[in-house]
Parts: sequence; structure tokens; C-alpha cells
Amino acid sequence: YIICPSMSFENGGWTDSEETEVTPETISQFTGLTDKKGVEIYENDILKSELDWIFAVKWDNENARFIGYSPTNQLIYVGREPKATVIGNIFDNPELFQ
Repeated sequence: YIICPSMSFENGGWTDSEETEVTPETISQFTGLTDKKGVEIYENDILKSELDWIFAVKWDNENARFIGYSPTNQLIYVGREPKATVIGNIFDNPELFQ
């Protein structure tokens, strides 16, 4: 569950007028990087490069790094400060990554 801004700790417990259930598979790790506009980049985000390449971010466990991969699962990007813009993510905007 997400703790909403309306939540408060009162009388020894949390109170809130609404709860939002989160699908665990959609929780993504922050990469520590931002796009060219300063937007934080998370695992499973979809980015568009200056060359109009579309790629998604995933964790490369073998090399302990985040990488960008194409819809055909080809390695597109490895680096630190991408010159790309976050345009969505694979959960909310799957149509962007086809």
C-alpha cells in the first residue's frame, strides 16, 4: 500500500480515508540517474533518445548495472547520464514499447 499524504498517526495508529493497493511487480528501483530534463529514471521506464530510439531500463544482474534495451531485447544504452527523455513506463504505457 502507498501511504497517502492524507495519512496521519493518531492515537497509536495510522488513519486515512483512502487506501491505494499497489501491484508488487510494478514497483521499480530508482537508478540514481535523471534524464536530460532532470526527471528521475527508474527501472522499467521507457525513454526516447535524441536519435529517436525508444528503449526501456532494466537491471543487468550479470554486470551489476542498469541498461537500456529495445523492444526486440537488443542492448541500446549503457552509461551514466543519458541524453534521453522519460516518456512513460512499461506498466502504464506498454504501447510506447512495441
